[in-house]
Amino acid sequence: MQAQYPSQAVYLEVPPQYPQFLSMPSAHLESHGERKVCPKDETITHWNPNNPKSHLLGGFHYNTHTGVLTVPYTGRYYVYAQVFFVARLFLSKNRVFVMAGNRVLLMINKDLPGGPIEETGSAGGVFILSAGEQISLKPTIYDTALWFGPNHCYFGAYMISP
Repeated sequence: MQAQYPSQAVYLEVPPQYPQFLSMPSAHLESHGERKVCPKDETITHWNPNNPKSHLLGGFHYNTHTGVLTVPYTGRYYVYAQVFFVARLFLSKNRVFVMAGNRVLLMINKDLPGGPIEETGSAGGVFILSAGEQISLKPTIYDTALWFGPNHCYFGAYMISP
């Protein structure tokens, strides 16, 4: 059976309640470069909104002091993150939560043996988020060593439907 395709292109229109932007809200934050051990249960604040690869569009706001990204409108968002784990001299158990307020959205998990081992972990998914919710990354259970070099650690979100 041959696949059927529409005869005309299908375009998503910006809903009338969001005339202030031409596309759905989106945010992408890159890290800025150093190796750091991030204490468990503390929000990671090493995101650089001024990095040429970072952007905040459609009402997203990032607080450089608290490390939180504030959602501008209620809707369905694709939320994603990548972190670059660096092993220490001993077994490193690494868990980083992607949070929306006190709610865990995603977990990035990598256990590394001791020694010069490095590994990337990433996660993403679609979630209903409310206007004003705050997205952040936080190591949990263990202190976690990360390399915040360019292209190594980043996170973001974009609205896929209101």
